[in-house]
Amino acid sequence: MAGGSGGGGFLGDVNDPWLKPRLLRAVVTERLPQPGGGGAELSPTEVASILEAVRTHGLLTEDLPARGAPASPKLAEAWRAAVDAWVERVVALVESDSVWWWSCDPPSALCLD
Repeated sequence: MAGGSGGGGFLGDVNDPWLKPRLLRAVVTERLPQPGGGGAELSPTEVASILEAVRTHGLLTEDLPARGAPASPKLAEAWRAAVDAWVERVVALVESDSVWWWSCDPPSALCLD
């Protein structure tokens, strides 16, 4: 993904505004199977783990720039693309019955408050 941080090292990159969209993309591509991919079924435990990672790291919450800071159209596009990819994959998986969404323990794991 384009954009990124300077050479702040590992801890400097934690505050990189590009980190969350990159992590969300990684979750979609690496942990959510392609629907209809042949045998790609997620267990309730795996679904709960994915949802917990998204919630814990706030991957569906966009950090707004500080007041007076310039807005980045490229960063906004990265967020839009990452969230769109997440929504499209989740909807496709639900429609394909590839995931036991309603078997999660606890069922409230679907609520990403």
